[in-house]
Order: sequence, then C-alpha cells, then structure tokens
Amino acid sequence: MNILSCLNWGSFTFTKIKNILFIFLISVIVFCIATLLTIKNETPIDGNDTYGFPFTFFTEYGGKRVDYNGLVSYFQIEYLVVDYIIIVIIVFLLASAWSWFKS
Repeated sequence: MNILSCLNWGSFTFTKIKNILFIFLISVIVFCIATLLTIKNETPIDGNDTYGFPFTFFTEYGGKRVDYNGLVSYFQIEYLVVDYIIIVIIVFLLASAWSWFKS
C-alpha cells in the first residue's frame, strides 16, 4: 500500500494547487494593504508607531519621552500570524462566494 494513496493525493489536482496559491498570494497583498492602511505613525507627536490590524504585532516606541526602560520596539509573532490567518480566512470566504455566485 502506497502512502500517497492513503493521503488521497490523487484528487489534489494542479487546478486546486493553483487556486490555493492564488488565495495565499491575494492574502499577502491584502495583508500588506491592510497593514499599510492601519499604521499609526504617532512618533512625531511623542507617541508610538503601531502596525497590525486587528491585533498590533509591532510597536516602535518614539517621541521625546524618556520612559522607555531600554525598550525601543516590541514585536509579537503570534499576533502577526493571527492577523494573517484572519486575512486568509476572509480571502478564502470571498473567493468561495465569488465562485458560488459565478456558477
């Protein structure tokens, strides 16, 4: 018995792979656009720069304050992954709805 037959790779066609890659490519583009549109650049007015929507995954402390305690920036990989997964789910649902309406 072949291990690939147990995984049912035979039904995994090139078209499905192409669709999955398309969804991930669109997800990366949407993620970048969403991040760029939701940046809070408050360093020039004694604030912090924050990146990420809906969860802030990167914060850069700035301004003229002195209470940094040695911390210049803060990155949370968990929130970055969760933000990207949310975008992938939204793009997948939109792509599924589009193919459903098309047919």
